[in-house]
Amino acid sequence: MGGNARVINHDNGEVTAFAEQINLYEIRRSDLVSDLLSMLKILNGVFVTDYKIQIWDFDLLDSGEAFNGSSESFVNPTISDEDFIKHKQFIGDIDITIPHELLNSVFDFLANSIGNKFGKFVYLGQCKAKFYGHQINSVWDYNGHNIQIDFEGTEYKNKKPTEFAKFAHSASWADIEQGYKGVHHKYLLINLVRAISENDNIIILTPKSLITEEKAKKKVIHEPPRTFAFSIDRGLRSKYQNVDLILEGKQCVKELTTADSDYNTDIEKISRILFNEYDERFWSFTGLLNMISNKKEKNTIIKMYQHIYKQLWGTGAQALFRNDPVQDHLVKEKMISALIKEFPYLVDIDTILITELKEEFYNKYKTVELSD
Repeated sequence: MGGNARVINHDNGEVTAFAEQINLYEIRRSDLVSDLLSMLKILNGVFVTDYKIQIWDFDLLDSGEAFNGSSESFVNPTISDEDFIKHKQFIGDIDITIPHELLNSVFDFLANSIGNKFGKFVYLGQCKAKFYGHQINSVWDYNGHNIQIDFEGTEYKNKKPTEFAKFAHSASWADIEQGYKGVHHKYLLINLVRAISENDNIIILTPKSLITEEKAKKKVIHEPPRTFAFSIDRGLRSKYQNVDLILEGKQCVKELTTADSDYNTDIEKISRILFNEYDERFWSFTGLLNMISNKKEKNTIIKMYQHIYKQLWGTGAQALFRNDPVQDHLVKEKMISALIKEFPYLVDIDTILITELKEEFYNKYKTVELSD
């Protein structure tokens, strides 16, 4: 979650500033949006002067299409200030896409712009001395408030983000109105894929196994193999490839590395793989939950729920807020409550285990990795 960025003086390692949550009772949303768009257009113009290429078409900024997640609703002029603040008083950060191939150039440009004023914003800096990863978490002074703006490297085609890039970082206004976040939608989708792709009728061979009945070597696994995986950054992929061997009446497969996998990024095709149909409900948490309720059996839903609470609090689970376990718990419990409301039988599933996972997770909260 946003509002976690720091500014570091890379000469001495000192933290010189922190981003803060944007309180829309203190800063008028429509004024901030207007000043933000002006700043980005000025920045875009200076970048063109230095690098002979623009980051965005102005139409992409004015339409809001350049923005990701709830930031797209934040800049949407058809949503009134009053309606927006009724559902979302605080903004953690502002997420804006840039073509992935421009990330290094934008990083260098910003590194040389510390202290510079762009409209009503002054660039303060960010935490990285050298660029890596897929986004730049920058901090800007706006009328005395430290605002985090994340420049997210994204696949662009025809000068705008691809459909999958928008889907992968979406947060529908319909969800926001009900208190749900984009992370709820993505966690639901990831774990639905895990649940429906469990397959006990395959045997996974080790990477170096020979493909003969006598010399085949089975990979040791401790849970049912899952034939598909969904990545927010890359799409849906098959995890295994069939080999010409049957053992114990089961198809043998070998695991595909992510580098050797083909990723499906067609939203309609992904929906049809999962549901045998496509409609716009697939784009939101509440819509996807409704599709699951109408299309999936109880056993699949229980498996999905078990995968979800492990992702929320199990081994490798990520913190959603820096040094704020209370807010982390509230956001995660919001998802669990929605699932139990839709599927009341889940209330009795693994309650002791969930309690244990939560206790362990929050006991070490300050040391767990922060989610982007």
